[in-house]
Amino acid sequence: MKHIVLYSNGAQSAYTSYLVAKKCGRKNLVLLHNPTGAEHPDSERFADDISELIGVQITEISCGINLWELIEKENFIPNPRAAFCTRMLKVEPARKYFKTLNEPFTVYLGYTKDEKCRAERFIKANPDLNVMFPLIEKDLSAEDAKKKLLKLGIKLPESYLYFQHNNCIPCVKGGKSYFKQVLKYFPDEFWKMAELEKRFNHTVLKDISLEKLAKEVA
Repeated sequence: MKHIVLYSNGAQSAYTSYLVAKKCGRKNLVLLHNPTGAEHPDSERFADDISELIGVQITEISCGINLWELIEKENFIPNPRAAFCTRMLKVEPARKYFKTLNEPFTVYLGYTKDEKCRAERFIKANPDLNVMFPLIEKDLSAEDAKKKLLKLGIKLPESYLYFQHNNCIPCVKGGKSYFKQVLKYFPDEFWKMAELEKRFNHTVLKDISLEKLAKEVA
């Protein structure tokens, strides 16, 4: 039996990986990471720390292009209403990996006690998968996961200094407040996305362009 953690370089999936390793051992443990090519550079350091802590190398399965290349290819910017980036950069590569396995496996996700509805939606959308949610089972929140890692001597990813999650920069699922943070701390990425908005004549946010949002901040 393989034990596959969908590892995202966030605190929740990282602590989930630790819990699964403690319970099931390292021999059949896979930390499956589907990179987007738009992560904060410190994510690589964090991944190395988690790998060393658990004693398992992280398995990277990429779709072959990064977030920016995907946008160019699709001639469309993903947004909260059409987040095809998640499907194409993460879900589909993971699914392809699952098909290579010749033995039973369980998939573990880092959803927290505050994401039970999200976990239920995942189960309904993936009825063919045997899925477990260790953080929900232990009644742990996202903040709990961060504190647990800190107690283990793990420095959290730098993204947590600016955002609630260690996602792509920018994450197209973020709102106005999030993008104002991107503008403040990662202006190159902000303006790169703003230029794509003008090229493709549609916006990430529902009712305002990033260019106009920047004027609100000025």
